[in-house]
Amino acid sequence: MSKVRNGERGAGGVERRLIALGVRPCVKGEPSRAWLEEALQAVGARVVSHGGNHRYAAYIGRRTGRQLTATSDPYPKADQGGAVA
Repeated sequence: MSKVRNGERGAGGVERRLIALGVRPCVKGEPSRAWLEEALQAVGARVVSHGGNHRYAAYIGRRTGRQLTATSDPYPKADQGGAVA
């Protein structure tokens, strides 16, 4: 949605997917924000809340004095070999 609203690279792919769902193409010169709002209403899109992003926790310190620390690092990406980094 952000790519379409801001006219960023990759917005064409979003537009093609919406057109494949039956939305009319954006007319040249038409504000992309207005077209996107109309397109989302046409396909019945709605806001869905979720529980949040991935979080990781790890124990640090010796066994007897362990402390739990949490981070909100990005989800690990798989490398070329398929192993998780």
